[in-house]
Amino acid sequence: MYIPSDPKIWQEIGRDQLIRKPKFWLPLTLVLMIVNSPEDIFQSFPILTVITETTSSLIPSINTWVERSFIPFTTKLLFSYYWLVMPYYIVIYAKERSYEDKFVTTLLADNRVKRYLRLILLLVLQVSFCLVFYFFALPEDPNCRRQCIHESIGWQVLYGGGGAIGISYFTASNYWWVKNFRIIHFQFRNKEDIK
Repeated sequence: MYIPSDPKIWQEIGRDQLIRKPKFWLPLTLVLMIVNSPEDIFQSFPILTVITETTSSLIPSINTWVERSFIPFTTKLLFSYYWLVMPYYIVIYAKERSYEDKFVTTLLADNRVKRYLRLILLLVLQVSFCLVFYFFALPEDPNCRRQCIHESIGWQVLYGGGGAIGISYFTASNYWWVKNFRIIHFQFRNKEDIK
């Protein structure tokens, strides 16, 4: 896995206001609690069993992950949690004004054709991510030379967390598109021009 070593990249990430807020990291700290606790602790809470069973009955990919996993209940709880935390991240992204302004400014800087292509790509990416995350688990590799994703809870955390945050961001982006439709499509340069 490539980790960028350029300090400018890390400085730019450090300047992101959303990443600096505890509300962004709170759900991810609960992921650490799920991963680092013994499986039988969570199985002793009937409400968690009901939540995971209900979520996995609605989302086909969770059961596929569980069938292949070496720690089935933790995997089921983890992927159910990711689906349940997505609305939280959608709201956080949608309310982040700096992200919305950057989204609209980027679209307004493009010519009309490029703007429409970018918006179509946004919609295709969101639908694709949702469908893949909803229906499919990553395929199992029988000749796994390195640690397979189904054997490693760490890889499952990265895949599931990345998928949940990605889907949330794309959904918020589509919300910004609808919210700023007049500005984006009718060439108003700022929101004051609408009034």
